[in-house]
Amino acid sequence: MVEARLLDDQERMAGMRQQDAALGLARRLPSLVVAAKEIASSVMHGVHGRRQAGVGETFWQFRPFVAGESITRVDWRRSARDDRFYVREREWESAHTVWLWMDRSPSMAFVSALALQSKIDRGLVLGLAAADLLVRGGERVGLLGLTRPLAARAIIERFAEVIYTQERKGGGDSAELPPAGALAPRTGAVLIS
Repeated sequence: MVEARLLDDQERMAGMRQQDAALGLARRLPSLVVAAKEIASSVMHGVHGRRQAGVGETFWQFRPFVAGESITRVDWRRSARDDRFYVREREWESAHTVWLWMDRSPSMAFVSALALQSKIDRGLVLGLAAADLLVRGGERVGLLGLTRPLAARAIIERFAEVIYTQERKGGGDSAELPPAGALAPRTGAVLIS
């Protein structure tokens, strides 16, 4: 048999505070998303290589032709200057995975008398803008402890929705530190606190 009871005043107030915090975040998120997009659109980015031969667009090196390779790989201009055949190799370029963690603990609610935004709002703007920049640069980005790495166009909206959903469930990230765990090779983390 299911037993029901009424919440006392203290429990009811705690639930109302969580709901108010979630609604406050929902009111602020659209402007934070716009600010993040403005910042991301004003930055240029480039491609990074792995410092070894592989698939990519950037010239890496010439190396001597080896018997058994396809003749279509020979660079005829370079080979014409010598007695040997040479193959043009390109640098291996691939995406990295970057994990973001934005501190949303109570300490981030601080607002200076001179500031227009709280630390948490500024941190969310910077984190969402970084996610957009990284995705436009060809990287995969994930929210540490919340999502898997993504390379989606609407990354800002997706992450804002994940953050709002977590806040709405009352599971706001009140942790002072990011989740513990080892990062995989060729993976980075950006911590905003």
